[in-house]
Amino acid sequence: MDNQSLKSELLEAIEHTESMLRVAQNAEEMLYAKEFVGADDDKLVVATVSSAGRVIELTIEDQAVQLPQQLGERIKLAVTQGRTRASKMVDCYRLQCFPDSSMDSLKVPQDPPLRVDYHLLEYAGPARVRNAIAESLEAIKAVSDKLATFQHTMLSEEIGQRQGSIEINLADTKMDVTFNSGKIQGMRGSAIANEVMASLGRARARAQSERKRQLRLTGSPY
Repeated sequence: MDNQSLKSELLEAIEHTESMLRVAQNAEEMLYAKEFVGADDDKLVVATVSSAGRVIELTIEDQAVQLPQQLGERIKLAVTQGRTRASKMVDCYRLQCFPDSSMDSLKVPQDPPLRVDYHLLEYAGPARVRNAIAESLEAIKAVSDKLATFQHTMLSEEIGQRQGSIEINLADTKMDVTFNSGKIQGMRGSAIANEVMASLGRARARAQSERKRQLRLTGSPY
């Protein structure tokens, strides 16, 4: 292949990539503005979440507080339903942006090799480039492993004045809420919702700080 042909193919590849990025950016902007609503079976607790699954509003009817032992599960159901709807919409937009790609091909491999030994990496170019590629793959593997642990590492935050506790994982994709029944009896649902959202905000801040700390340990710039 002569230099002119190579240049032409590279320009075509760049244009295609830029086009795909524009489509993805437009879809992302559309998703960013969307909100998704979930509720418990009796519609006594309603959660509004963003396209990223972030809980942005919580509504609790006073009637839900009459059964305080069920309130935590009602909140969890509402949030889970909202996040499920958001996730389905994101997947739908992703397929529209990348119609030729299966969902599995867009995911990080679940079982990458433990280590990419420089001399085993199949690359016919200069050793210096091969080693740089291997180092990048190792860094990606380290970050991928760390991200996987975020799904299972939980942290807990107190709700109000010992009214209960909220537990989220470091990835902020799972949430459990428990209440001290004696502490919330007689409270308005709106007041409890405010306390839960405040507690969730503190838990998120701690999770974000811990994610950054752990990723820095892997050498990631993120």
